[in-house]
Amino acid sequence: MTDVRIRPLEPAHLPAWLALQSQFPDGWSAPALRSELEVSGAIALGGWQRDRLVGAIAARRVFDELSVLQVVVDASARQRGVGRRLVEALLGQAVAEGAQSAWLEVRRSNSAAITLYERCGFRAIGRRPGFYPDGEDATLMSRSRLRPGLPRDSEGA
Repeated sequence: MTDVRIRPLEPAHLPAWLALQSQFPDGWSAPALRSELEVSGAIALGGWQRDRLVGAIAARRVFDELSVLQVVVDASARQRGVGRRLVEALLGQAVAEGAQSAWLEVRRSNSAAITLYERCGFRAIGRRPGFYPDGEDATLMSRSRLRPGLPRDSEGA
C-alpha cells in the first residue's frame, strides 16, 4: 500500500483514531487516546490513505527503551504493508530520539501480528499469563540493538 502516508497523530485526529479503535475488542477509550498524546516520551503515528486513517501505532520511550503499546490497522487495509510501515516509522523515530531497544506484548492467538513483528526484527522472549482482560496470555517480544538506518536488522551479527 504505497499510497499510505505516515505522520504524527495529533489531538485533532482523535475522532478518526477512536473510530479505528472501535474495530478491536481491546480498543482504547477516548480519554486513554487523549492522554497518550500528552504523556512524556509518547510517540503516536498514523497511516493515512488520502484523508482516511487506516492504521495507528502508539509507544512510549523511556530513556533508551521503547515500549510499543498498540498497533491497529483497519480491516480494509490489512495484509498490505500498513502495519510494517507503521512499525518501521516508529522504530526510526525512536532511534532518532535515542532508543536502543524495543519490546511489546501481543495476544498469543494473533499469528498475523506475531509474523509482522518477527519480520520487523522482534523475537519472542517470554509469556505473560492472563495478560488480557479475557484471560488470554500475551507473548512478550523484544528487539535489541536498534540502530539508525537498519530497520530490518536488529538482531544481526
